[in-house]
Amino acid sequence: MSRLLFIDSLRVIGITFVIIHHLQYNGGWTYFQWLYFGFAYPAFHIDLGSIGIWLFIFASGASLALRNYSFDSMKNIGRFYGNRLLRIYPIFWVAVIFSLLVMPITSILTLSAYVRNFSGFAIFFITNDSWAQVNGSYWFIGLIISLYFLFPILYSAIKKHPHVSLLSLFLIYIAAKVIMWNYFSQFTGVTDWFPLCQIFEFGLGIYLVQKGLYWKFTAPRLLAAAGELSFYIYLVHICFLHFMPPIQFEFGFGYALAWFIAVTLLFGCIFYAFDSLLQKSFRRVFKPKPISTEALVMLKEE
Repeated sequence: MSRLLFIDSLRVIGITFVIIHHLQYNGGWTYFQWLYFGFAYPAFHIDLGSIGIWLFIFASGASLALRNYSFDSMKNIGRFYGNRLLRIYPIFWVAVIFSLLVMPITSILTLSAYVRNFSGFAIFFITNDSWAQVNGSYWFIGLIISLYFLFPILYSAIKKHPHVSLLSLFLIYIAAKVIMWNYFSQFTGVTDWFPLCQIFEFGLGIYLVQKGLYWKFTAPRLLAAAGELSFYIYLVHICFLHFMPPIQFEFGFGYALAWFIAVTLLFGCIFYAFDSLLQKSFRRVFKPKPISTEALVMLKEE
C-alpha cells in the first residue's frame, strides 16, 4: 500500500509539536511557552503537545481504516489484535531497556513498576509522578493500545451507522472529559490517557477514510520516510532531551538544538532499522504454511 500525503504529513507535524512541547519544559528552553491556550474549562486545555497527540491518534485511526478490515469473526479480530501488539510491543520494549540504560533512575524500581513500564500503562490510575520514573513520554503507548482494542467495535459501528456513531463518539468524548476532570482528577493526566477522552479523534480518522473525505495524493519519498520515522523518533527523543543543556549553555541555543536533532534522528533511524528486522522475522515465523496438494484435493472432495 502506497503511503498517503495527508497521513504522513500529520505524523510529521505531530512529532514536531510533541518535541517542541517537551523542549519548553527542559531547563531554560522557554521559547515556546507562549504556544499554550485553552478554554475556560480546564479539562479542554490545548497546547502544542496535546495537538501533536491528537494528530497522532487521528492519523492512527485513518491509517487503520484504509486497510478495509473484516471483523466478521473472532478469528479476524484476534488476528488484528495480534498484529497490532507485535507491531508495537517488541520495539517498545527495546526502547524501555534503552531508556533504563541511558536515563538516570532516581529511585529503585519495584516489580510492579517494571510491569507497568513494560506494559506501557505506567500512568494509568497513578496519583503521583512515579509513572515518569523510566520515560515519561511512554504514557502514550497504553493509550494507543487501548484504542487499538476498541478499533474493531468503532470500525464496524462507523461502517454501519457513520453519522450516528461519530456524533455518539463526540458526546462520549465531552462527557468523559468532564467526568474524569471533576471526579477523577487525583489521577495524573487523566484527561490525556483515559481512552474515552481521546476516542473522538480516533473515530474521526476512521470516519473520514470510510467516507472517502481525504486527500488521496501519494506522499513524496522524503515525507514518507519522515512519517515512517516519526514513531521511532517519539520513542527515543526524551532519552536525549534529558541531556539537553539549558539555553545558557556556552555554545548557545543553536548548537545544542542541532546536537539534539542530529542524535535523535540517528537513533530514530537505528530503531527503525532494528524494528524492520524484527518485523521481517515475525512475518517469517507467523506466515501461514501453504496448503499441500493432498490437502487441496481433500477440501475439494469435501
